[in-house]
Amino acid sequence: MQVLVGSNGWAAKSAIHLLFEKGYVSNRDNLVVYSRTQRVFEISGVGSRTAREWIPRKEREKVENFFPFAFLTADKFSEMSEVEYREQNTKLINKAADYISLNKPSNCVLFSSGIVGPESLNLNRDRGYKVYRELKLLEEECIRKACHDAGTNLVVCRLFSASGRYLRDFRKYALGNLIWQAKFINKIVLTSTNAVWRRYIDMSQIIEICMLETRNCDFRVVESGGELIEIESLASKIAKIYNCKVINRNELHGEEDSYFSRLQDIEDLAARFGIGLFSIDEQINETIKGLEKSWSKGLIK
Repeated sequence: MQVLVGSNGWAAKSAIHLLFEKGYVSNRDNLVVYSRTQRVFEISGVGSRTAREWIPRKEREKVENFFPFAFLTADKFSEMSEVEYREQNTKLINKAADYISLNKPSNCVLFSSGIVGPESLNLNRDRGYKVYRELKLLEEECIRKACHDAGTNLVVCRLFSASGRYLRDFRKYALGNLIWQAKFINKIVLTSTNAVWRRYIDMSQIIEICMLETRNCDFRVVESGGELIEIESLASKIAKIYNCKVINRNELHGEEDSYFSRLQDIEDLAARFGIGLFSIDEQINETIKGLEKSWSKGLIK
């Protein structure tokens, strides 16, 4: 059985569709999704499913792959007090660790953040990101200990930047925001005063790679990689698709924004598993397909 906690986020939606598309889920009962409250969600080609409320359970479930996706991201910090933000995330961490201890899944994939790495310590981030980083480190350690004690293979993926069909809250992410500008404003305005470098990888591909790697090791931390591109080049590729202009930045000054992994973890694993990583053009097209589908249904935030 495949078990996910959290059904509404970008990574969770990608994982759910991947499990069906790649045959990890052979029938409807092979996938169990938990969420904060009981809710109905849709899976293309499968139909509607109901997520169970994420409450403590005493009976053991036979779990092959466990994905603890539930976590309040840094942008939620401004919507509540710091005490509440810490309490809610700590509860989610402890519930996931308790679930692992009870059910002893064969494998676990945990998505962390690139911000927890030592190279991100000097980034100019606000208080919310600092607390988020602290809690993500706590999550890594708690889940690692729970998996070790349960005999569960664990791969922790520290995610920097990603692309894909199931991107949510698109205006918060550079790639989604650029696509939104091109479609609805018919131009892309770049406002950064310094060079912005990112490495992009398709979310579904990185989830599959991490799942496959859990079969090879009892514990590993990997960093997302992908194709390196500067924001102006990314904008130009998107503008070409939508036949619109890019309003370039004025003369660049200041330190480069280089928030990306320097490691080749995912590229090496993709080669080992025979997975051809999507080029940046393919990633842009996949992301556009997903966003256009949402917009056609009126799902615009």
